[in-house]
Amino acid sequence: MFFFRKIHKTILYSSIIFAIIGFLFSVSYSIVSLVIICPTNINCPSNPLPALLVVFIVTTFFLLIGTIFGLIVLKLYEMFRVE
Repeated sequence: MFFFRKIHKTILYSSIIFAIIGFLFSVSYSIVSLVIICPTNINCPSNPLPALLVVFIVTTFFLLIGTIFGLIVLKLYEMFRVE
C-alpha cells in the first residue's frame, strides 16, 4: 500500500488502465475459445489451466506496457513543460 504512494499518478493510472484492458482482452479471448472453438475441436484441453495462464501472461504483458507508456508520458511532460 505504501509503495503505491511513491509511484507518480501518471504511471500508476496508465499501468492500471492497461492492465484492465489486457485482462478484458484475455478473458474475452479465453471465453470465446472455450465456448465457441473448443466444442468443435477434439484437441482442446480438459483443464482450465491454459486459459488461466493466458489471462495471467497477457495481463502482465499489458501491465508492463502501461508502465512503460506512463514513464514515456511523464518524461515527455517534464521535457516540454512550460513554466
